[in-house]
Amino acid sequence: MSRTLNLVSEVKNAIRSDLRNNLSVDLSCIATKRDKYRRNNVTSVRLEVTDETGDGVAVFRENQCQPIDWEQVVSIRAGDPIRLKGFVDYKTKGSDILGQTVRKVTASNMGPALKDAVSSATQLYVARIKAELAKSLREDDFTEIDTRLISSAPPPEGSVYPLKVHYDGYGGRFHIASTPVPQLIRFASRTSFGRLFAISRSFTQTYRDPVASVESVIISVFERSASLEDLLYRINQRICAVLAIHAPNELPERFNIPPAPKRFQDLSEAEKAVTEPEIQLFTEQDDAPGEIGRLCWPSKVEEVGHFSEYVLAEGFGIGDSSDPAFSVASINVDRVFNLLFDDAEIRRIPDLTISQGRDNMANE
Repeated sequence: MSRTLNLVSEVKNAIRSDLRNNLSVDLSCIATKRDKYRRNNVTSVRLEVTDETGDGVAVFRENQCQPIDWEQVVSIRAGDPIRLKGFVDYKTKGSDILGQTVRKVTASNMGPALKDAVSSATQLYVARIKAELAKSLREDDFTEIDTRLISSAPPPEGSVYPLKVHYDGYGGRFHIASTPVPQLIRFASRTSFGRLFAISRSFTQTYRDPVASVESVIISVFERSASLEDLLYRINQRICAVLAIHAPNELPERFNIPPAPKRFQDLSEAEKAVTEPEIQLFTEQDDAPGEIGRLCWPSKVEEVGHFSEYVLAEGFGIGDSSDPAFSVASINVDRVFNLLFDDAEIRRIPDLTISQGRDNMANE
């Protein structure tokens, strides 16, 4: 059965194995060089391309292309993102692909031109939402700190369990930090900065809901002398501002109403699904004054497994609510994205394979 090859490395492997099958090629790649030449009274174009797996060469012959396709071929320039279709070229020396059509990827045709269109669009939107939220924090004088990911400390009891690091060079058991919050508090305890944030990923083995992935993008925010209620309220304002820009449809009016905080003794009292944005606060039971809380939005669908709402942000406050010491909350950017689109791709673990040569260069 014939199949279509989507990576340069797959084309190279087919040529090396000398299968001689009529394998079709459909690549999303970047043009790196174009040479036009004439041989045996036939005008041809040699197009060098690259993708994440390596470099390849496609040859287009004018007498084998439709006029509209040939116009596209000769217009390609180095650096252009392209979608290239053709067949594995077993005969031509120095060529990997016998090209048929090529199209430059533009804003109008980007979706179908991408090899993994849905996943790529998901990454793009998550990145835009993350950038908008970070921009709004910087405009309010929050200072960003980098997150150190490898941790020697075991996970706290009852918390999400982080991913393990298998690296003998460390000589012990290590984990990838599932949250930058401890680092924010450490930085705040050693400096006079009152407003901090960090962008990281919540690397964890703990299943939380159908939206949050094994490496969900999170933005953790620290604010000195702020109550948790106030911090979550301002986070909700930032999320609403982002949705106003990026949402494909206008938000229901009830979503624009500032969420009124609701106080509970424990999580079991808050099991009923929310119908509008809501700040839920829970009094901690230990001796230290403080509270935990979360910002909830209703799910786009009536039921997602046994989850009926999105927890967009959650955190804790230290000190009395009338005289708070500080509060910290983490925004789950993936869940904010899923308020805009129902997209299971956000949980998919991508294949980030690159060629051996490039892997070596990256590690030098």
